[in-house]
Amino acid sequence: DELLDLIAEETGGRSTKRFSHSSPSALTAQRQEEARKAAERKAEEERKQREAREAEVARERAEAEEARKAAERKAEQERKQREAELEAEIARERAEAEKAR
Repeated sequence: DELLDLIAEETGGRSTKRFSHSSPSALTAQRQEEARKAAERKAEEERKQREAREAEVARERAEAEEARKAAERKAEQERKQREAELEAEIARERAEAEKAR
């Protein structure tokens, strides 16, 4: 019954009775072939959906990795900026201390 439902679904609800002029074994073979093709189409669709999901996950991971790298670059730039500011302040203080002597 599931086989017939799958065939009906894949054939747009058309009845497989159009093969009634065929012998029972030919009819069975025809139904099996239609079911096989329907199963192949379903498997192909599932594969495509899985690949699309995997591609989306890969895209999201790449975006997250790029955002992480950008945040690291920004943090490093800010660290270097603070370091340069501290060095400039130390140099000013030394210069003032030299003048005070």
